[in-house]
Amino acid sequence: MKIDETIHEALATLAMGSDEDLFQGCDYADLFNRSIGQAGKLGLPPQKTLEKLSEVYDRYDLDALDRWGPKDNALFVLKNLIMRGVLTGLVTNVGLEALSIFLQCFPFQRLFKVVVTRNHVGRLKSDGERVFRAMKTLKVEKQKCLYVGDSVNDIITT
Repeated sequence: MKIDETIHEALATLAMGSDEDLFQGCDYADLFNRSIGQAGKLGLPPQKTLEKLSEVYDRYDLDALDRWGPKDNALFVLKNLIMRGVLTGLVTNVGLEALSIFLQCFPFQRLFKVVVTRNHVGRLKSDGERVFRAMKTLKVEKQKCLYVGDSVNDIITT
């Protein structure tokens, strides 16, 4: 994802360019979450804000598809976990449209009992809403859950 371009376009789309100081130092996830939180204060309906942001983020997700690929041995690891009875889920800030294409290109589609994307809940990771939704769907308690990520936002997800 071209992070700087995404942030600039999202602010322009929401006509928040004049309020850039509200978003100083934000990454793409912080911008998304903060925009939803500030929408009412800025006179924008939160649902409309969510829709507009999703349109921008979807374009960048689709653009990034040709640069995405599974990590080495990911398929091996997932299949072995499943053979051992471990429930697996995918929690991502990527939108459903791009993720569906990705999962069809690689043999991962049936390996996850639950998939939670940007389109399923109103906030991005580092907000823990997606992770808790996956845990609830899988009926797994927090103490028995292992969360693996590939970004700083994954590390600080609460």
